[in-house]
Amino acid sequence: MRKNYFIITITVAACIFYLGSNLHASYYERGRTYYVYKNYEKAREMFLKEVEAHDNGDAYYFLGEIEKIEGNYNLAQEYYQKAIEKKISKKYLRLAYWNLIVLNERQGDYHSMVKSLKTFWDRTKDLGAKKKVETLINKLMWSENGEAKEVYQKGIELKKRKKMKDAESAFHEAIQKDSSFLAAKFEIGLIEYRRGSTRDALYYFREIIDKIPFYGEMHLLLGDIYFTQQDYRDARDHFSNALEYGFIGNNTKYLIRLKRGTSSYNLGDYESAKDDIAEALKINPSAVEPLILLSAVYIKENNYEEAIKTLKTAKKINQHNPEIIFQIGSIYYRMNNAQYTTYFEKLFNLMRDKKTVPEKYYKAYILLLKKNYSDANHKGVVAIAENLPEDLRDYEINLLTAKSYFYTEQYQRAIAFLEGASLNDEERYMLCQSYAKTGMTDKAKEILQQLYNNEKYFQMALEDRTLKKIASEIVQEKNRETETNDKQN
Repeated sequence: MRKNYFIITITVAACIFYLGSNLHASYYERGRTYYVYKNYEKAREMFLKEVEAHDNGDAYYFLGEIEKIEGNYNLAQEYYQKAIEKKISKKYLRLAYWNLIVLNERQGDYHSMVKSLKTFWDRTKDLGAKKKVETLINKLMWSENGEAKEVYQKGIELKKRKKMKDAESAFHEAIQKDSSFLAAKFEIGLIEYRRGSTRDALYYFREIIDKIPFYGEMHLLLGDIYFTQQDYRDARDHFSNALEYGFIGNNTKYLIRLKRGTSSYNLGDYESAKDDIAEALKINPSAVEPLILLSAVYIKENNYEEAIKTLKTAKKINQHNPEIIFQIGSIYYRMNNAQYTTYFEKLFNLMRDKKTVPEKYYKAYILLLKKNYSDANHKGVVAIAENLPEDLRDYEINLLTAKSYFYTEQYQRAIAFLEGASLNDEERYMLCQSYAKTGMTDKAKEILQQLYNNEKYFQMALEDRTLKKIASEIVQEKNRETETNDKQN
């Protein structure tokens, strides 16, 4: 009897302990218990209290499960969506995504379905998500017409054998048999694109994207085409869609951010450009292209100090990048800061042996040439002039070059630039000296005769070792001419 009383006491105590602990359990744990025993009404009550108190992603997942079980699919979607947006365990994150995807597909909402699959892949890199989208796109691109499919496959075989004309004809024939056959239109678009017929390619690609607006890789291709055409508004739109729907790696994501940022820059949307630049730098912190673009944004905002600071950060990454050096020099020039010459000199030395030079760099060369001339650095002037394309040498540049040739004793080259030009007396005297120093005394004398009435330059000629003899001859000739005239009178 005593033994039985002891057992009963222990049992009652255990029950009291269980009830007490259950009362103190979290709303989530109690909800799970009710859910296991299929008491969905009480489970829902506990999970709702849990999300109100703690915004628990796991609890939102189970609320979605309850509504799905009871056929409330729209509400289930809402809960699954909230679950993936909250802090949630890895197991339930995957289940919430797949349930959301299944419900989207059930309703034929492929747009939302692909968006869910994309964010799922971004968070987990689950290859099943990527494969699901690829399967969907292939299904929408395909045809149910047996004859169209047969001709299309024939086109693919011809394409593999590099018979592009025949392949193109086959793809056109497939479209004739099924006008909605997008895979065949894609192949024709690619052929036109590679042929350089961008307009025709766009005709086919745009039709595909109109039918499948969540085709991320197609948005990327269209973005690149419009970017190349400098149609930055359309390019930006397609790059945005590529980021939203495309299953892309970091390298491609970096390039999209950079191009979309460049598009925003060209559209004057500098804040959006800065956002993309920041994201590009997160992906590749050692890249200089986003920093160069950021400096260009600062220049447009007249924030020259930040532009220089940004470019100097880029220069630490790549000491010999000509674009960085050019941009720093250009900003210093705008600021009327003499440091621009140091950077333009570096740019010139870096690029002087290159076969191709961006035209904008030549503008820096010309500025440096003029500065060198004003500083009497005539060797520097000559070096730059000889690296300038002929069509960029205007009258002023040619004249400065001619004078620098003269000052560096390259008289034949000075003559080549001075002859035939419209010259003042100073420059004609320089040409006269060049003729004399190269043994062309007749031509020197001809010019000196023209300068006879310019007391300053003719006196200089009489004192010049090279011109003294010619000048004296002219004086004697003039004197004899005067004497003859006097006798005649």
